[in-house]
Amino acid sequence: MAARRNTIRVTIRGERELQEAIRRYPEKVKDGVRDGLEAVGLMVQNEARESVLKGPKTGRRYKKTAGVVHQASSPGEAPASDTGTLVRSILSEVEADGLEVTVSAGTLYAKMLEYGTRLMGARPFLGPALNKVKSKAARVLKAYIQRRLS
Repeated sequence: MAARRNTIRVTIRGERELQEAIRRYPEKVKDGVRDGLEAVGLMVQNEARESVLKGPKTGRRYKKTAGVVHQASSPGEAPASDTGTLVRSILSEVEADGLEVTVSAGTLYAKMLEYGTRLMGARPFLGPALNKVKSKAARVLKAYIQRRLS
């Protein structure tokens, strides 16, 4: 059975100037949007990975095999990395039409960590990564579009 993917989508709705540029230079603008969305997706991906690997962890500490001590996360914190599987599964992908980017975590347990369960508090990592990056997204997209138009 395939793992369900946790997905955050960023959809761009153009302003008047963007709409005009699309009408006049459709391929150049579309290429700029695709490049910009790829950059924004990678920013969200990297932010999510960073929060899992290096974010604050204040949960319980316990010994694993071979005496290795693991520091868990507390509810509300990004999950603590243990094997690296979650981090490796966080990927961004620009959709085929080039107008949408998806950032997802492909493990079976990613959704449980992001939203919590009735027995475990949420340990979000994708939503906070998007929130941290989205204020920069419009500037990044604009820069990539302008680069293609110049």
